[in-house]
Amino acid sequence: MSNVFRAVAVLALLVTNSTAFAEVRPDPDRVIANEGAIATHWKLADGANIAAPAYPAEYDNDNRPDACVALQYTIFPDGTTGDFHVVRTWKSGPGSRTEMRPFWLKFARAGVAAVGQWQFAPRDPAQVTPVTTVATLSFYGATVADAAELRAHCRITDLAVLVRNIERRDTLISSDMERKYNTMNRIRAANAGPH
Repeated sequence: MSNVFRAVAVLALLVTNSTAFAEVRPDPDRVIANEGAIATHWKLADGANIAAPAYPAEYDNDNRPDACVALQYTIFPDGTTGDFHVVRTWKSGPGSRTEMRPFWLKFARAGVAAVGQWQFAPRDPAQVTPVTTVATLSFYGATVADAAELRAHCRITDLAVLVRNIERRDTLISSDMERKYNTMNRIRAANAGPH
């Protein structure tokens, strides 16, 4: 599948203003829009292109798997993209947990390299609103899976809920780590005794 076709498919998903992908505001200072729902605030900048990610060279062989990455990103007031987070991944074929970390790191970097080139312009320059959204990036392997089927493995249907759940999980992990750190310090202090 050509990069041009992939870029056109991604662009169509970005600028579609579909009610199936409604904008959500979980808090008043943050706009989170599902994939395809940025059109109320943003459009592709004049002369800008949607760069498609390249398949990572280290895995580009006759046995390369189909893979997809859901990459959360923010469109900043100047129309650039950043604040990237991989929120879902999938690949065809087997893979052990130990070998998957470097694998996904390469795909994440390829996704960031592509989405980092995207440039947007505000629909209303008087009301520039940063928007956090997601792009489903497809990497076609040796089997060249059906595009829609491949994307379905990584599609995020409600980004606001996913972001809220990730933030809750991270808050719980941080709280748990802080509790353990404080407990360890109390134990050390008690074992050290008076000086």
